[in-house]
Order: sequence, then C-alpha cells, then structure tokens
Amino acid sequence: MKSSNYIEPKMERLKNIQRVQVPDYMFETIMSKIERKKAITIPLHWAGVAAAILILCISTNIYLVSNNFRSDQKNELGSLVPTNTLELYHE
Repeated sequence: MKSSNYIEPKMERLKNIQRVQVPDYMFETIMSKIERKKAITIPLHWAGVAAAILILCISTNIYLVSNNFRSDQKNELGSLVPTNTLELYHE
C-alpha cells in the first residue's frame, strides 16, 4: 500500500501535462540526420575485407622477413670474412 500512496500523486501530475507544438519540418530534419549517419558508416562486409587484406599483408611480410633472415644466417660467415687469394696467375 505504501507504493500506491507514492505513485498516485505522481500519476495525477502526469494528467496535467499539455502537448507541445512541434514544427512541421522537425520530422524531415530528424530523418535527414539519420540518413547522413547511414551514409557515413562503412558496411561490415567491407570492414571484413579490409581486415583480411591487412592480415594477409602482415603475414606475408613476416614470412618474407623470416625467410630472408634464415638465408642470411647461412651465408653470414662468408659475407663477413672476405676471401682474398694471393694467386697472381691461375695455375
């Protein structure tokens, strides 16, 4: 019963609320703002395509760098130490 005594006066106040006059152009303004928001957003499909391309580029770069690193390790000693022969003639 306590909540009923609390709610009743509040509901009586709501009966006295008067309707506000809305300008005629208000609906068109709201709809144009909604349409502009829709035009700005990127479809989820294209965001997925962009993410897949980005992942592909990053993984390709990682593969190429690691593959190049491995080949550099094989030839590392030969590239650091120059080999000079003291032969003057090919014998």
